[in-house]
Amino acid sequence: MNYIIRRILPLAVLVLTLAACGGDEEAASDASNGTGAETTTASPAPATAAAPATGGGSCASYGFGTAVEKQLRLKPGDRGTLPADFPEPPAGAQLCGSNELDTTYFTGGGTTQNALLEHYRAKLTAQGYTVDATDAGMQQGDLEMSFRKDGAANGSIYADSEGTFSVIYTAVK
Repeated sequence: MNYIIRRILPLAVLVLTLAACGGDEEAASDASNGTGAETTTASPAPATAAAPATGGGSCASYGFGTAVEKQLRLKPGDRGTLPADFPEPPAGAQLCGSNELDTTYFTGGGTTQNALLEHYRAKLTAQGYTVDATDAGMQQGDLEMSFRKDGAANGSIYADSEGTFSVIYTAVK
């Protein structure tokens, strides 16, 4: 149960925080058409927003480079708990950063979810990890794969349908 909570918590915190913030939109009354209807005008993205990798999601979808970055205690550009020998992501993927809950975030660089998970399956298996079958993620269209190495670590790779993915890596102490 504790393992499940640690896998779900980072994404749940992000979703709830972004929902509570309501974005950076302003409502304005449109008096010119006499209806008094509200229109919304989105604020421009912050100048510090991380650029998305080609065709593969955006770090901003996790909160990097946005107004909630500090609130979520995100660490841009940080690999978090991933050890130096952890397999690199596929070509084109971009490291976004990490949080305090053993999660490291990436953009997918245009790599499909299945190709991304197969990339890690091959690399992790070669390093002696046991890799479980791919499961459906928390959201429709998302995929997840768990891995473990006895006496060393366990974790999962979560690939969402928007072109980003996260790696949760917990060293066994």
